[in-house]
Order: sequence, then structure tokens, then C-alpha cells
Amino acid sequence: MLLTTSPAETISQRRIVWLGYTLCLIAAVVICGLIAHAQAAAPTDPFGLGLDVAFYLREGQQIRGGGLFAFNSTVHAYGYPLFVSLCLAIAETVQQSVTVIATYVQFALHVAAAWLALQLFIRLHKQPSIGQRIGVFFVLVCNPLLLMATFYLLSDSVTVFWLTLALAAGLSNWRGRWWIVGLALGVCIVTRPFHQIWIIIVLIGLLATLTFFRWVQRYRVHINSGQIGRTLIQMLVPLLLLVGTQYLITYQQQGVWSIVGGTGNKAIQIHITGSLYYYRYETLLRPDGYVSGVRYYNNDVRERIAPIAIEEPSMVALYIEQLRADPLSLPLMALIKAVGLFQHYDLRMFLSDLGIVSPLAFALGLVMFILFVTIVQEGLLQALALIRQRPRGLKLTPSIVLFWVIVTYVVLYAIATAPEPRFIFPIFPAITILGLHIMSQPRPLWQRVSAPIIASVLYGIAAFIILPAATLG
Repeated sequence: MLLTTSPAETISQRRIVWLGYTLCLIAAVVICGLIAHAQAAAPTDPFGLGLDVAFYLREGQQIRGGGLFAFNSTVHAYGYPLFVSLCLAIAETVQQSVTVIATYVQFALHVAAAWLALQLFIRLHKQPSIGQRIGVFFVLVCNPLLLMATFYLLSDSVTVFWLTLALAAGLSNWRGRWWIVGLALGVCIVTRPFHQIWIIIVLIGLLATLTFFRWVQRYRVHINSGQIGRTLIQMLVPLLLLVGTQYLITYQQQGVWSIVGGTGNKAIQIHITGSLYYYRYETLLRPDGYVSGVRYYNNDVRERIAPIAIEEPSMVALYIEQLRADPLSLPLMALIKAVGLFQHYDLRMFLSDLGIVSPLAFALGLVMFILFVTIVQEGLLQALALIRQRPRGLKLTPSIVLFWVIVTYVVLYAIATAPEPRFIFPIFPAITILGLHIMSQPRPLWQRVSAPIIASVLYGIAAFIILPAATLG
């Protein structure tokens, strides 16, 4: 059941709530209009991924022309190319650009994700006020970064919806919710294969939490293995069907049993072999308005990246080698990259088109990072309190599940790949609702103040000291 209003509210109060939601949607449409106007005036590629867009178009045309098993890619799974192929079919029918069709559909998915996240917030907060519900929905649906992502043939908006649906279903009392969770997570994997390892890590984290609860309560927690088994079966059936199809496609096209056939991302190797202080992508703007390359921050990096062999060693071997050479470099770099995942400074290229976008994006990244640090702080403090107090009646709550979802998502991206901010867009709704929920609870003053201070200091150090903006040369 979708919780949009409280049963105790009067008809006039419900009208106010729905009026507020409607005004939020209008505001989102206005922001989209500003972005569309800026794009029409001076086309830009704010994510610097025009090549990815070209790949998705080509792969969508493969599926459109020859069916799902005609799909062949060493980079992507079939999830988003299948979406593109459906948009191509609609575009041909209505005689419209595929990008326009995809934008409309992705905007609808964005609104749906915001709505689902609002239901999660209401479930967390029990009985939020009218103002809180409208305010949270406004923050979710009018996020300019997520709205901007709807304008591009990239998998981010679609992934935001499916991941939010998985969370909303899993933390609800919907009938057959675990089938929905399995379906949604399966689509997440075939849209962005990163979710394959992430889902395993989240499950390990939740099992570790149950084990921790048993230890805190001196092993008095009863774990219903039968119920856990039934839940896993319901989740795994649709998930394995979707993911298994991708494995079959890869094997048929490339002869390997893998989620994708590629040998890895060169950026992964660069982040291990490069200097600790360089790791920051900066987009370069050509005269025609499109991204022309990637900028690094010291000459030492260029020298160290140049001799990288085409045949890449395994990730495990690279990490072991780096840890032996410099034990502190990987954790420090992971911290820098975790902060970098929230920094949308690259969007400053919009400054000449729409003056508020670049500083707004940078500021919004800081806000999201403050929410993230607040979540991490609260999780650690709660764990320490449980160790000291050893209370009874502990169980997995929506807040604990969201904590593991958020923290593992950021940590895995910080460790294993490049810190492109759009990579963590799918958990922006979860960060927003859990962070706002924690901040709205009664807490000591030092907790309210310390998280924003720590987040702002780390954000500033990463942006202006460790990773200073470099001049072209």
C-alpha cells in the first residue's frame, strides 16, 4: 500500500498535500525546461561520455534489428541497450528523435523513483508532517543532477528507478514483494553489471549484522532459516533468469562465461598505478562545446600511466602489489575517491549557458556528502551503543538495510573504479531519505554539528587542496 496521506488527515489537509506534490512536479518540469533551453542554446556533454551514448545507440540498434541475442558488447550488458531499442521502436512510430523519447520515459521513471523514495521516507519516519512530506518529495523530484541525467542516453536514470523499486518493495509489506525485489535487482545487474558484486556484499553485510545482533544479545536472537530460504528463492528466480540470459548472450557472442566480455576498464588500473594526489577527472571544453579529454594533475602521473601494458593483470594482483609497495596509498586514495564521487565540479562547463548549474552542482554534491557522512556517523554510534548496552529485541530495520545499501555502494565504487559522480546517482534517493530522517530525529548538539563539519572539511580538502584545479598546459 502506498502511503501518501495519513488516515487521520482531514480532506482539506489531503488537498494541501496533493497540491504540494503537484507544485513539486511543476518545479521539476521548469528545471527540465531550463536544462533543455541551455542544451538547445549550446549543446554540451556534462558527463563527458559521448562515446558511451554512441555505444548504447549502436547496441540498441543491434537488438532492434536482430533481437536480444544479436546484442554483442564487451563493455555493457543488455539492460540499457534493450531500453534504447524500445525507445527506437517508439521513435520510429511517432516520427520523433530517440533522445527525445528516451528523455520523456526517463523523466517518468525519475518521478516514479522519487515517489517510491517518498514512501520509504514515510515508512522510516512513521508519521511525518505535511511539510516534511512535501519538502522531501521536492528534494527528491527536483534534484537537478538526476533531472539532467534524464536528458542523456545513459543508464543512470533507469538504474535509479529499478534500485529504488527494489528498496521500496523489500522494505514494504507488498504482496509478492520478494519477486519484485528479484526482478528489480536483476534489471539493475543487466543494466549496470557492478550490481552483481554489490548485491553479494550487501547480503554479507546484512548477515554480519544479524551475527552481530546475536553476539550483542548473547546469541538469543532466533534466525528463521526457513523464512530466509524462501525469501532467497523468490528473489533469485527472476534475478537468475535475467542475469543468466546475459551470461548466455556473452557466451554465444564471445565464447566466455562472463557478465560482459571485456577485460576491464583501463581507468581501474590507472587509479592503482597513478599518483595518490592526481586522481580527479576534469573535463575539457572544445570550441564546439563538447568534451575533448581528461586532465590529470601532475606530470608524474602521465609518466606512470604511459607504460601500462595492453594486457592487464588481475585486479587482485594489482591491489596486492600496490599494498606491498605503499600500504597507506590505497586507503587514502579510496577516501579521496569516495569524496570525489560526490563532487560535480566538472559541470562548470555549463557556466556560460546556465550560470547556476555549475556552482549549484558543486553545492548539491556537498549537501549529499553531508547526508552521507551523517548516515555513516549514526551507524557507527548506534553500533557502539549496542555494544555498551546489549539490549534485547534487536532486528533488522529499514534504516539498517538502507545503511548497508548506501555504505557498500560508495565504498565499492571508491575502491574499484573511477570516481565519476554519476555512478552513485542510483543511491541518491536512499541517501536523501535516510540522511533527512536521521537529521530530523532528536540528537545531541555535537552530533548535529560534527557531521556537517567533518563532511565540509573533507569535501574542501579534496576539492581545493589535494585535487586543485589545474591550468591547461
